[in-house]
Amino acid sequence: MKYDFLEGFSGKWWVWLIAVVIGAWAALFVANYYQSWKVEAPYRAQDRELRDSLKALEKEGERITNLYKNDTYGGTTPEETLQLFITAMEEEDYELASKYFLPEQQEEQFSVFLKMKRPEFYINILKTYEQQGALFPDGTTYEIDFFKDGQQFHFERFIFNEYTKVWKLKDF
Repeated sequence: MKYDFLEGFSGKWWVWLIAVVIGAWAALFVANYYQSWKVEAPYRAQDRELRDSLKALEKEGERITNLYKNDTYGGTTPEETLQLFITAMEEEDYELASKYFLPEQQEEQFSVFLKMKRPEFYINILKTYEQQGALFPDGTTYEIDFFKDGQQFHFERFIFNEYTKVWKLKDF
């Protein structure tokens, strides 16, 4: 009784042909899918890696944005920021002096200032050399060049912090 259903198809060769064709098609489909899956495995891993990198960059971007939003050290003009910086350097308050730099550069600048052998030479350039400032076309970058006897010796670049509306020194 169990085989009555199949006995009805035993004489019909075309049913078996269709079954074989469908089975072969299914086997080819599964084999093709498996092959695609196997070939694309490195790309999937690379895609995961890229997504993870993008998430890390977004997180770092948020961290930097928060640093800028909370950073109020600096002047309303580049010249004012330069004067605040010079004053801090003269008082050997290197922690304060480093706060006039872009937020992501402050720790490194503090370390540089602590290791500086002759800060008075640097301060002298900033205080006594002839200065010429220029605003870049982007409106958020300003550069002060320092000249002595018509020759440029030094320059300082400033970036406008759009969150807190102060000018920050930029180290290269």
